[in-house]
Amino acid sequence: MSDILEALRPALAAWRGEVPLSAEPIPGGANAEVFRVRTGAGAVYCAKRYRRREGDPVDRLAAEFGALSFLWARGVRQVPEPVGALAAEGIGVYGFVEGRRIAAGEIDGPLLDRMAAFFLLLHSLRVAPGAAALPVAREACFSLDAHRELIAGRLR
Repeated sequence: MSDILEALRPALAAWRGEVPLSAEPIPGGANAEVFRVRTGAGAVYCAKRYRRREGDPVDRLAAEFGALSFLWARGVRQVPEPVGALAAEGIGVYGFVEGRRIAAGEIDGPLLDRMAAFFLLLHSLRVAPGAAALPVAREACFSLDAHRELIAGRLR
């Protein structure tokens, strides 16, 4: 954990003029180690160190940071703010968003309406300047059959 603080100290100083004091691991990340980073100024950030798998051509840091930067630049604030990326270390720093996992029983009409509105917003941005330069998502589906197969594969 101290190694992530060492990497973040000069970066957060350059990006925000802040000094990180602690990096508390947040469990549950499958493709990244995730940390709640607190600074001396009282700010809280999310730092993600993306796992690199040999032979995997996907640069998860570039994909996520690029997508969030695209959205943030277009005024979408339902996503974390991209603060900075350390490509060599595979670390992305984002604004911290408090939250929790939603249980299946909590999914209701108003939540589904908000989700649908967000998906429609994302869909509307497909023609925005810069959208064509974004990579296709790793599990993008362009047909109902492809989506069904993706879900079936996850269930298997």
